[in-house]
Amino acid sequence: MTAVSHFCCIKIYFIMRIHKEGYVIILISFILLGFLVPLLGLISIPTWVQYVAWGILLLGFMWVVRFFRYPTRGLTVDDLIIMCPADGKIVAVEEVFEPEYFKDKRIQVSVFMSPNNVHVNWSPVSGAFSYVKYHAGKYLK
Repeated sequence: MTAVSHFCCIKIYFIMRIHKEGYVIILISFILLGFLVPLLGLISIPTWVQYVAWGILLLGFMWVVRFFRYPTRGLTVDDLIIMCPADGKIVAVEEVFEPEYFKDKRIQVSVFMSPNNVHVNWSPVSGAFSYVKYHAGKYLK
């Protein structure tokens, strides 16, 4: 292995992009961290409690940054392979009736994403979109 190819491998593993929707939330979290850490120094509590609180705040900030990570993916291009569209655990593969577009039975693959999974969806197969419709979420109304 040459030095150049070794460097390229290291470069691939250490690139971590942040999804654009996370910029504002990460900035707000960073400002809160910068406000709360000095504020803890003004409170009359034991030093070890301050260190623990600082550690918890720093871990919380790191978790927010980690949540919005957008890693580079290597893909296998093969027409016979369907890639999983999201990180997580496949919790159901079942036949369901799809009433909106196909109006027929289809195979549905449900993927559960925990807060630790990358919340970015990829296209599982090659092709073009012929129908797109936004459905508002039920939890943020």
